[in-house]
Amino acid sequence: MDQNHNERLAKWLKRYQDYRYQGTEDTTDHGCNQTKEAKEYIHTYQPKQTEEQFFVGFQQRFYAFVIDTLALSICLFEIGSLPVLLFIYSLYYSVLTASPLKGTLGKVAIGAVVVDQHGEQVTFIKAVIRFYLSIVSILLLGVGNLMVIFHFENRALHDLCCHTYVINKQWDVAMNPHC
Repeated sequence: MDQNHNERLAKWLKRYQDYRYQGTEDTTDHGCNQTKEAKEYIHTYQPKQTEEQFFVGFQQRFYAFVIDTLALSICLFEIGSLPVLLFIYSLYYSVLTASPLKGTLGKVAIGAVVVDQHGEQVTFIKAVIRFYLSIVSILLLGVGNLMVIFHFENRALHDLCCHTYVINKQWDVAMNPHC
């Protein structure tokens, strides 16, 4: 099973590398009945980013965290119970990450999405696990989050454990065209 996952990840990363060059054409059907104009747009779409900006780095993630914290600060003042607050935070992160937005309001604001190892939308269960593992990352004196700075794919501890990636939305659109 790991070999199958590794092959799919390698195929996903190869598609990323193919899209770096203008004029690269993807001949796969994607199971969609697209018009000729839509196919031409998808095949010639070039995000205005460098290769290094495929994965979202620490600074952008920090900005998203600040935005999410500000958005949820209302709950902090209204609810005095830590378990209830933790439940609300976990729902916020999990529901939005597993939604078609593929991320929280902070990630949407910075133009990032969370995808699984196949480049697809994360399931709700995986999003819940990822949220609680991010708390573990923080409890480890933030070392799990600081891994983003040093990891070649800008992945934190919770990303590595859940097999997720935080990528720029422009690359997600280029690699996973929606019907």
